[in-house]
Amino acid sequence: MKVWRTRDQGRTWRAMTKGLPQKEHYVGVLRDAMTSDPLTPAGIYMGTTGGELFYSKNDGDAWEKLPAQFPRTTTLKTWLV
Repeated sequence: MKVWRTRDQGRTWRAMTKGLPQKEHYVGVLRDAMTSDPLTPAGIYMGTTGGELFYSKNDGDAWEKLPAQFPRTTTLKTWLV
C-alpha cells in the first residue's frame, strides 16, 4: 500500500509507505475516502474498501492504523472545533 506525495506541483512524486502494509494487502481507497486537516503538520486520514482506517499526524511521513474494523469506507470528512 502506498500514498504518493508531491511538493512541487506534480513534477516529482515520493511514495509514503512507513507504517502502511506492504505485503499481500489488497484494498482500495475511494476518491472521497481520503482527507486532511488544516493543521501544521497536516493530519491525513484514509479509509479503505476493506474497512481499515489509517492516519498520519505528520503530512504522511508515517502512518498508523486504528485498532478497529469498520464497514467499507466511502467518504471521510474532518472537522475542527
